[in-house]
Amino acid sequence: MGREEGHKLTQLVVPHLSADSDSDSDDDFKYADTADMAGQKLDDTKGRMTVRNLRIREDTAKYLLNLDVNSAYYDPKTRSMRADPTPHNPDAAYKGDNFVRHSGDAKAFTDMQMFAWEAAQRGAANIIPQADPTAAEMMRREFMQREKQVKDDYQKNILDTYGGHEHLKAPPRELLLAQSENYAEYDASGNVLKGDAQATLELSAAARSKYEEDVFPGNHTSVWGSYWVDGTWGFACCHQTLRQAYCTGEAGRKASAASRVAKEA
Repeated sequence: MGREEGHKLTQLVVPHLSADSDSDSDDDFKYADTADMAGQKLDDTKGRMTVRNLRIREDTAKYLLNLDVNSAYYDPKTRSMRADPTPHNPDAAYKGDNFVRHSGDAKAFTDMQMFAWEAAQRGAANIIPQADPTAAEMMRREFMQREKQVKDDYQKNILDTYGGHEHLKAPPRELLLAQSENYAEYDASGNVLKGDAQATLELSAAARSKYEEDVFPGNHTSVWGSYWVDGTWGFACCHQTLRQAYCTGEAGRKASAASRVAKEA
């Protein structure tokens, strides 16, 4: 083949390749216009931009929250960790990817699916919540109402047979929370300064000391301070003037009187 024939062949092939390249480029733009795939986004210039599921670099990676090999499984392909990696920490900011799925009506839908499976196993009805969610929910609500009615009747029969209705009554709210609308102010000694008239009257009538009352230590029958002699406090039951002394009764009173007589003599 001569040089001139080779040049002519090149002129015939190159335009054909150029035309094929333009056609492929047009096909790429055509497919780009109709592309609707997860993780891809197209701008006005038809340029492909891949949106990656990247985390903020300041945040700890989810697979580093718990280094235990038996902890939640991390799927590197989908970058997902469905279980909670730190179930022992109630204040953790990350609870697993399924945490969001368990919010809203997700639990109600799961309960409805479980009800449909149990009903199908027992041969009651063939329910498909995905195909007819309204019918499935109505059947589930009817079943729950009947179940509640059966439990209430069973509890009522037990109470009628054995009694115990009085234990089911809740106490008054004032007694339950130890709160009332009566307002009163007190001083350091526990005396009522001001407040509601009725509350002030009732509390003033039953005013008590801020110190312990009716305490009988050491087998005494009277409180400390019920007896006073020569500037000293004691017990009236035995005339003992020592706080830690045991009660001696009538013998103690006689001994105390004899001791005073001896001192005066």
